Amino acid sequence: MEQKEFVDLLFYLVPAVLVFTTAFYLIKKFLDNQHKLKLIEARLQTQKDIMPLKLQAYERLTLFLERISPNNILGRTYKQGLTVREFHLELLAVIRQEYEHNITQQIYVSPQAWQMVRAAKEEVIKLVNTSAAGLGVESKGAELNKQVFERMMKENVHPTQKAIDFLKEEVNRYY
Repeated sequence: MEQKEFVDLLFYLVPAVLVFTTAFYLIKKFLDNQHKLKLIEARLQTQKDIMPLKLQAYERLTLFLERISPNNILGRTYKQGLTVREFHLELLAVIRQEYEHNITQQIYVSPQAWQMVRAAKEEVIKLVNTSAAGLGVESKGAELNKQVFERMMKENVHPTQKAIDFLKEEVNRYY
């Protein structure tokens, strides 16, 4: 091949390579942007679908905390004629059932919120246990009821309120 033919070949080849390279990068950038947009749309749709589930989880956990608060659980669980031991065991069973019924909600709330819920449940159990420990097992269940309320007033303990406030604050902060 002569030098003139080589120069002619380069004269046609260099612009073609430049046009191809430019087109390739422009198309690649366009397709990458389209892919990113699709991912963002999918993420937004997922958020739109999950948002009601998350809010429902906060509602259910708030309801759980309200149901196990001593003010509510004692009156709802007490039955005439129960001994302290029977009432104590019944309270613990109800708390456990309520907790197990709502345990799956932890996937929709923050780890801090779930920790607050668990801590509140443990505080209620501790309050019930310490109140029952001070009474004879054959005493009337109404004595346990009275003891829990007296301990709450004396120690100014409201075991579920801090967690309820935290859940409300978190919902207001993020939603």
